[in-house]
Amino acid sequence: MRSIRKPLLIAALAALVALPAVAQRGPYGGDGGTLRLRFGEFTPAGDNDYWIDKRADFTGDEDDFADDLLAVDYLHPLGPRMGLLISASSWEAAVAQEYRDFVDPAGLGIFHTTSFELTSLEAGLVWSLTDRNATIVPYLGVGGGYYDWSLTEDGEFIDFADLSIFDARFTDSGDTFGWFWVAGVEVPLGGSWRLFAEGRWTEMDDGLRGDFEGLGNLELSGRTIAFGAGWTI
Repeated sequence: MRSIRKPLLIAALAALVALPAVAQRGPYGGDGGTLRLRFGEFTPAGDNDYWIDKRADFTGDEDDFADDLLAVDYLHPLGPRMGLLISASSWEAAVAQEYRDFVDPAGLGIFHTTSFELTSLEAGLVWSLTDRNATIVPYLGVGGGYYDWSLTEDGEFIDFADLSIFDARFTDSGDTFGWFWVAGVEVPLGGSWRLFAEGRWTEMDDGLRGDFEGLGNLELSGRTIAFGAGWTI
């Protein structure tokens, strides 16, 4: 399948930037929509088939894949304390891994690099637990999303039929739907600017195909800890 992650992210970013220009001033704290830039770290949960096999055969674990996530959000007012949240994000990670129980004829480790890319487009509802103009504004939210992913393993591998070592590049990609929940806190700075910090949990998985056919499901659920700034139109 031809990956659509870059066109998807570009289109989503363009749409999110354009939304404030057409949004009507609404009842959400007396203001219109809020455009937010979000920076954080995404860490896969590593709970299912693919990750369990990786931990058994190779060094490292899912925590090694924690890496930067970049996102843009648009929060559109639906009521005094409720808003529609639309988000687009991108995450990439690459980790060198070594066979736990095998070495090459020279006694050296046998390595390959595992790389992930994940792009998301999400929509959900967010509720502020205080007035939006309070000094500190905690909020909760829930929603669903479309997730486009790719997986690559590139390097040295063992053919267990004869224990020979060979170089190869294995790839797969796909897309799936999932859900998320979010909890955070926002700090109005006066005027139109706000700072925020939040945690998100994202839940989704997809069946492995391509070069990984028969290896079960790939889970890309995980947690994101992020911070950022927002500008209310």
